[in-house]
Amino acid sequence: MKKLLFSLFLMAIASVGAVSQIKYQPEISIGMSVGTLLNSRMYNEETFGRSDVSARLSFHHISSAKISDYFSLGLGIGIDLDIEHVFDDVEYLIPVYLNGRGYLPINEKYFFLELSGGRIFGITEESKEIRGRLLSPGVGMAIEVWPNAFWLVSLNLYFEKWSRPIFEPKRNGMLMLKVGLTF
Repeated sequence: MKKLLFSLFLMAIASVGAVSQIKYQPEISIGMSVGTLLNSRMYNEETFGRSDVSARLSFHHISSAKISDYFSLGLGIGIDLDIEHVFDDVEYLIPVYLNGRGYLPINEKYFFLELSGGRIFGITEESKEIRGRLLSPGVGMAIEVWPNAFWLVSLNLYFEKWSRPIFEPKRNGMLMLKVGLTF
């Protein structure tokens, strides 16, 4: 017990010294993704006359802390317009997620690997029963446009699993292209 308390005390002291190096880094982004349903027994052409293609337009904000030149950790929230089955219907979803990024700085460009994971919630009458999980690994590049402001371009895989009470779970796998601005 003493070792645990001593370890927590040392971590607290170390984090106080590290706080001075942490910088708030907001980000806004717009993304477009196209994907396919990975589990499409409920959603197939024989049953509903629909295809398995899904598209999504995303508007996200990430409030992150840049811990060093090489790492940031943030909390993201957004709104996704899920256009399922080639524009048959639109559902509005709210993703809430943690985002971690590892940077490789080269001149005015920063290449990065990122991983996001969190939850999805439906907000409209048609989608309010939707609850699910998301996972999104990606690669990207941040290009400095003026001091402390960067354009972001990233390519992500976007995996999600969500369900409604009377339907079986739905899994999406999408490829997402995002552009954004961070400052």
